[in-house]
Formats: sequence, C-alpha cells, structure tokens
Amino acid sequence: MSQVTALTHAEKLLQAEGIHVPSRQQCLGKLVVPFGQHEHAPFRWLVANDVGYMKYILDRHRTEVTNPQRKGEMGNQWVKDYLTEYAESFPQVSVVLEANIDRCIYGQKSFEDHTFQEMWELYCQYSSQKDRPEKFSNEQREVIQKAHSSVKRWLNTPVTHITSTQMKRFRKYIYDKEQQRLTSTPRCDPSLWPSDDAELIAASQSVEDSLKSQHSLSASQPLKQQLTSRGVSSSQTSGT
Repeated sequence: MSQVTALTHAEKLLQAEGIHVPSRQQCLGKLVVPFGQHEHAPFRWLVANDVGYMKYILDRHRTEVTNPQRKGEMGNQWVKDYLTEYAESFPQVSVVLEANIDRCIYGQKSFEDHTFQEMWELYCQYSSQKDRPEKFSNEQREVIQKAHSSVKRWLNTPVTHITSTQMKRFRKYIYDKEQQRLTSTPRCDPSLWPSDDAELIAASQSVEDSLKSQHSLSASQPLKQQLTSRGVSSSQTSGT
C-alpha cells in the first residue's frame, strides 16, 4: 500500500515465481485494487475479467483529477494512476478507454472546463487568426493565442517530465490529431483562391481526378496529350 515500495515488492514476487527480469508491465499487473467490488484483485485480473469495471474506475478518476472544485488529496490516486498506465499498455484495452477521449476535461489554468476536443479546435485556429486577423475579434484572438501557448507547453515537455496521467493523455491526443492532419490530403477548395486562380485550380483538380479514374491510359503518353484529351487547354495549364 505504499507507492514508494509497491513496484519493488511486485518485482520481488515475480522473481520468486521464476521471472528473473520482470518488465514494468508485469510489475504493474501484480499490484492490487484496494477498494470496490473487486477489492484485492490484481490489475492483471481486472484486465482479463472485468474491463467494464476498470473503465468505470478510470473514468471517475479522470473526472476527479480534472475537477477544478476538488479540495485535498484524492483517495488512492497513485493506485489509479498506475492502473491507468497498466490498462493503456494493452492496445485493445486502450481503445475502450479512448472511446470518449474527446470529452475529457483539460482542466488547466484559464481552460478549466474545456474538453480535449475544444482545446484542439482552438489550437488549430492559431494560424488562421494570424493570417486573417480581421475574421476574429480581439477577444477571440486572445483566447486562441492563450490556448495555443497552453497546448504548446505540453507538447514541448518531454513525456518523462509530465507527472499527470491526464496531461500525458492530452499530449498523446494532440500528437495523434496532428498525425491525422498530416497524413490526410484534403482537396483544395477553389473558392479559397483568388478569382483569377480559382478556374485554374478547379481545372487542375478535374485533370487529377480523371488521371486517377482512368487507368487505361498509357503511362508513356505525353502529359500535354493527356490534358488535351480531357478538355484542358494549354492556356489553362500554363503557369502551373
């Protein structure tokens, strides 16, 4: 029941069972839940037998951690932190835990009631408010800039230096969102271009779609001939 000795004690138990160099995951699996309907059940038993109850514990734990009205220490916080780490070390269990991650509460200064999703949306607006400040009010720009600085602080902090499980989750959430945005390749919207360029962009996209859909064309056919066959004149493509 001591955070200082729990993992060391678990390691010794595993060594006594013949596992000479136990992994951290194995040591965490040896720890037990000291409360609730499965009191004294090892973490590994919960993962194998009652993921629903474990999710209930961890969902409540996140709510407690991010509650700005909370006063004093939370009961068994370190046990629940370790249980979160153990559960998330299994991808199939992590998927269950992440199902509602968009609605997790950020809970940091100035954004105590904002969800992960809301922080991501503010973070994404940072470039837009710099490039097109006239589209945002002074108040909106201030909030976006503060949110961007707050999110960047966690992204620039090595995960090994973050003690809060919730903020580790948030850091990973933003990185995953960034990765999704980088790997996606949305089509250009011609309406966002100046009027002189919009027609050219639309024509270029039409050509690209045709090239993708018509695999029967010879790869050696000259590009100019391909464009002409699709009704795009050289005047439309000049300057591309």
